[in-house]
Amino acid sequence: MILDEENCCVFANAALAHILGYDHAQELVGRKLYESITPRDQSRLLRYRQARQQGEPFPNRYELQVIRKDGTLCWLSVCSSSLEWEGQPARMATVLDITEQKQLEQELISLSAQEQRRLGQELHDGLGQLLTGTALVSRMLADQLTGEQHPEATEAVQVADWVHQALVTTHDVAHGLYPEALASQGLGRALESLAVQSERLFGLTCKFIGDIPDDLMTATAALHLYRIAQEAVTNAAKHSQATTVTLQADVTPERLCLRVRDNGVGIPEYPNTGAGMGLRNMRTRATTLEAVLEIKRLSQGGTEIICTVPLDTSVHA
Repeated sequence: MILDEENCCVFANAALAHILGYDHAQELVGRKLYESITPRDQSRLLRYRQARQQGEPFPNRYELQVIRKDGTLCWLSVCSSSLEWEGQPARMATVLDITEQKQLEQELISLSAQEQRRLGQELHDGLGQLLTGTALVSRMLADQLTGEQHPEATEAVQVADWVHQALVTTHDVAHGLYPEALASQGLGRALESLAVQSERLFGLTCKFIGDIPDDLMTATAALHLYRIAQEAVTNAAKHSQATTVTLQADVTPERLCLRVRDNGVGIPEYPNTGAGMGLRNMRTRATTLEAVLEIKRLSQGGTEIICTVPLDTSVHA
């Protein structure tokens, strides 16, 4: 497909026409295919276009959702490059239909959530309970040896401390896999717990700012948003060399905006589509919520990940 500077199609082949549900490629010529892109991706492509016109970096590979001729949605992977068409600057786009891939990604995330819940419960109910009993017995033994001024009292105290630390770590891992606070206290309390657990696990400063009503969205939608925040914090701790992470939620009647900012080294503003699995998972979860996911490299250093969820759809997600 070739587009002119006004994003009007000047050439299309039969393969693209088939993907978009048209009988003949000529039906696409003269159309502004930008209008067939979902509103969420329209705003993203507008930013890319502005960046290109201003000589700033922009991705030449990206994924977007398009409305077919019959009104159904499909996912496309697009690779674009500059060229001249009849003496005028234009863009050539190579398009691949990845709708089935996206559907498989969502199924994989659903299965992963079920397995995480199972593992979290097993850690809590199995290993967690065993360590709780062991911690209690080891502490009692340490206290007894200390009271008797036994030579091994110091070692016993150290063992009791190790068991307690193992219990705390197991508790944090179990709640990371299956955040009980999300089901019992709502998304806001779950994000507060995530901040506390992240400080213990990663040794950084992490805080949550905001007030999220408990009945704002369904449990499924809340879990997707929680996982996006969890992945963003983990990336900041493991890959960005961050020492401070802030989670902030702003709620209006129309949308919920979750921001995760860190003071790390930052990442490219437009990560390519070959980015890590964590970023792909965040994008897939955002798509499920019909949300807009933005990743920004901050001018003062660090990264900000913004997920904006329209409440009129997330309530029913």
